[in-house]
Amino acid sequence: MKEYFIKKRNYTPDVWNEIEPAKIDSNKWLPAGPPAEAKVFYDGENLYIRYEVKENSVTIRAKKMHDPVYQDSCAEFFMRPAKDKRYLNFETNAVGTMLLGLGETGEGRERVEQDPSIFEMKPSIKNPDEFKGDKWTLEYKIPFSFLRKIYGDFDVSDGFYGNFFKCGDKTPQEHYASWNEIESCEINFHKPEFFGKLVFEV
Repeated sequence: MKEYFIKKRNYTPDVWNEIEPAKIDSNKWLPAGPPAEAKVFYDGENLYIRYEVKENSVTIRAKKMHDPVYQDSCAEFFMRPAKDKRYLNFETNAVGTMLLGLGETGEGRERVEQDPSIFEMKPSIKNPDEFKGDKWTLEYKIPFSFLRKIYGDFDVSDGFYGNFFKCGDKTPQEHYASWNEIESCEINFHKPEFFGKLVFEV
């Protein structure tokens, strides 16, 4: 099981330069897709996520909350507090469209109806039709107040479990990569038994 250490920092434009990445480089099922990594830190009120992806072209179809973003150029974060078996799946395409669910397994997951504006998406790509680079980034925050509505009170020092993913079911190069390896022949990110440990430095 991998461990990712989440530092406590104040948000500044340069803060990401101080954060070690979680490399999303386990390609269990198909040849490697676009190189990707995630960075995470926290302050007193929020958890902050940033994806950095080297992708020559982007596929964007999903425009509304809970659309199938996993078919697009997509990055995902699954997480749960150590003392709760239910995990949240934050699935986001390159322009910040989100699919958000809750449950203990991949079956019968509950959609979480939430105004996505609380996550303050900051995609580097504003108009996919004008994307001409070879890299995109996406930043957002997860308020602890939102997590407490779902999980009740918790202490970050107890730790979390989770995984980071990069996928694109219907992109020109179909791909599925994870940070912590999923030891299964089935293409399926919903395998909480293969989550890594997220350690908050306090």
